[in-house]
Amino acid sequence: MIGVIGSEHLQPFPQPRGRPGRVARPKKRKTLTASQLKARGWTEGLIRSVLGAPDKRRKNPNYRSAAPLRLYFLGRVLDAEEQPSVRARLEHIAELRPQRSATAKEAAGRSRQKNQARAESGRQPRPRFNAADYRRSGAVREPHQAGRQRT
Repeated sequence: MIGVIGSEHLQPFPQPRGRPGRVARPKKRKTLTASQLKARGWTEGLIRSVLGAPDKRRKNPNYRSAAPLRLYFLGRVLDAEEQPSVRARLEHIAELRPQRSATAKEAAGRSRQKNQARAESGRQPRPRFNAADYRRSGAVREPHQAGRQRT
């Protein structure tokens, strides 16, 4: 649509692709969250050392009080993954993952057995220390009685 206002000629608006009447919007850059990076094999330390500060931050959609989402541009992540040093670190992490998983499962099993044995023995865990009860028992003198002797 070409229009004339006064003596100025207006250029036609670019027609957006898709439905008629829609305004064309700039394309959004694809981003990955820190948890998506971890699913790709990255660790928190690797993210900090290689990528540094996030490209964007966004409110956490799941928990309002949680820390904001850290977003990293996909192109930057792919470029980093192509570097030989980063690729070697990612492969090393992938090799260690099964060993770490097995160690964690063993520790959880030991803890489970210990708790089960404690429950079966009928032994109760020690009660929490209550300072007020301890003072009332007379084992400790109150500050105002410190100078007085007991009779």
